[in-house]
Formats: sequence, C-alpha cells, structure tokens
Amino acid sequence: MSAFIQVSHLAKSRRLPGGFFSNRRRPVLRDVSFEIGRGEALALLGPSGEGKSTISRILLGLEEHDSGSILIEGVEAPRWRKEHPGEMSAVFQDYTSSSDPRWSIGRIIAEPLAVRGEKADKAVPGLLARVGLAAEIARRRPHELSGGQMQRVCIARAISTRPRFIVFDEAVSSLDASVQTDILELIAGLKGDMTFLFITHDIQAAAFLCPRLLFLEGGSIAESLTLSELRNARSRCARELIDSALPFR
Repeated sequence: MSAFIQVSHLAKSRRLPGGFFSNRRRPVLRDVSFEIGRGEALALLGPSGEGKSTISRILLGLEEHDSGSILIEGVEAPRWRKEHPGEMSAVFQDYTSSSDPRWSIGRIIAEPLAVRGEKADKAVPGLLARVGLAAEIARRRPHELSGGQMQRVCIARAISTRPRFIVFDEAVSSLDASVQTDILELIAGLKGDMTFLFITHDIQAAAFLCPRLLFLEGGSIAESLTLSELRNARSRCARELIDSALPFR
C-alpha cells in the first residue's frame, strides 16, 4: 500500500496564559510521525487533551504546526490542498455547530458543491439516499432532525465533493450507543477508494472500522498496532484503552 499522507516529526506548542508578551509555551505535539496508506482507514486514539484534534486540524489546514512536514501524494500539504479543492473533508463531533440552523438540509449539503461552482440540486437526493435518509428531509431544518440524522447530514455534506481523504474527528462520540452503531456501519460502507483518519477515544469503534490503530500519548505516537497485535500492546495508553473494552480482555 503506497503512502497517501506522510507526517514527519510534527511539533506544535501553545502559548501559556500570562499576558501577550509571555514566552512560556506548552508542547502539544512532540515529534509525531506516521503514514496513511492510499485507501486506508487509520484510527488515531488517545485520551482527551493528548493532541488528536490538533493533528486533524493541522492536516486539514485549519491550524499551523511549529515544525515538521506533511506530504500528501509527495507534495507539501498546503500546495496539495490548493491544487485539489474539495478532495479533503471532515466530519466533527459537534454536528450542531457544523451547519447554519437557519438553512435547509438541502442547502447545508449542497454548500461545498456551490462553492466549487457545481450544480447541486440534482446531487442532494442521491447524497441523502447514500447516507440512508429520505429525499424529503432536504426541505427540513436542523432542529427538526435527531442527532443521528444530523450526523448523517454532516457525512452527506462531507462526501458531496467526492473527497479522497476524510477526517472523522470524534464523529460518533456524542451519539447514543444504538445510533453510534448505525453511523459506524454507514462510515464502513463508504470506504471505497477514500482514505480515512478516524479519531476517537473509543477503541471498539476504532477496531470496527480500522485495521491499524495509532495511540497518542503525551503528544507523541506511543504505538502503532494492527488488530491482531492489540493483545501485545506495551504503551500505557494502549493498555488502558484495551483493558477498558471487554472484547479485548
């Protein structure tokens, strides 16, 4: 499997409170390196506050890193994103802040296509069907849908431009258990030729979707394991997450 994304020696720190002129900084990411294969679904796990979402925001170009490099298909990430508009997408945890509550569902899904100058009217029903929603939902507003339905809308929006890479950043963590299962099955069915980074603290969800799991601890990659290697995990972070999941005991 050839590498689609190569992250090398990524580092990031944040300024500590103490006034504008304070030079004190707290490391968030320390020498993070990993690869995501073309068409791979890779999980990134770790407790809250370890830097998982910071990695996703850097990959998506929403945040700058201090040092290190990110190559996408051998090209520096900023250049690749500029040359491939709409080919990188994301689904976040908070579906309520991912869309304008005044807009119809159809407009929410169609917005990325409209930004690219593509006609979206005919695309929306097909996108809704792909995520298991009826076409008539396009006329509704976000407050009229359940949390699970809105997350499906966010997924439909994310795949509208036929992206080659999608980040799912805690995309199921705010949903009820039964709804989580439905969304995980939906995501699994979307894999195809797309490359996924699935960020979570739920090892069972990660194992359902991803054959390889990275564990982030202290801002660094503590371990990279395939599903068959989970029983041999050595890092504290991996062991704690594995021990919390009955199927792996």
